[in-house]
Amino acid sequence: MALTKIRAGGVSSIPATSFPSGAILQTKMVQGTNSVSGGTSATKYLTSAAAWNDTEQAVITLTTIKANSSFHCFYSGFMYVEDGTADGNINTMYAYIGHSTSSGSGYTYGDALPSYWDARSGNTDTPNQFQCPVSGGDIFSLSHAAETTLYFSLKGVFTRTGSGEGQSVIVHEVSA
Repeated sequence: MALTKIRAGGVSSIPATSFPSGAILQTKMVQGTNSVSGGTSATKYLTSAAAWNDTEQAVITLTTIKANSSFHCFYSGFMYVEDGTADGNINTMYAYIGHSTSSGSGYTYGDALPSYWDARSGNTDTPNQFQCPVSGGDIFSLSHAAETTLYFSLKGVFTRTGSGEGQSVIVHEVSA
């Protein structure tokens, strides 16, 4: 596969094999505006429509440009905590980024991106509700042919928390 470059005077093709190791070949991003209610204890998945759902599915789909590239995946969002639910508990949100060659299942998830609010002492001394940032990423080095379709999922595991608006998932394909 070649990348097409448009410039004044014409169009030229750049073979994907000519990119040096570490070059970003493509980037895909989903930015969400939906939230999960505070006080939730459940596993949810961010959809490509940027809404949280109960069904495991792809949030980003891409067709690889180069064989055996790596994928730098980033998540940024907010854990949402409500005062009445939080009191007396450790309240957590774990975000996991996964990849698969099937859109609906078989995802392999990376390390957790944790966020927590420790309110075991009782009153959280917070407003009625607040949001804590959650961010991080994973790097996946995968064996695949060029033009392979890959699917990326974001799983959120909530314990007495929710997710505020403003979630984003970014996947970069990086030349090996």
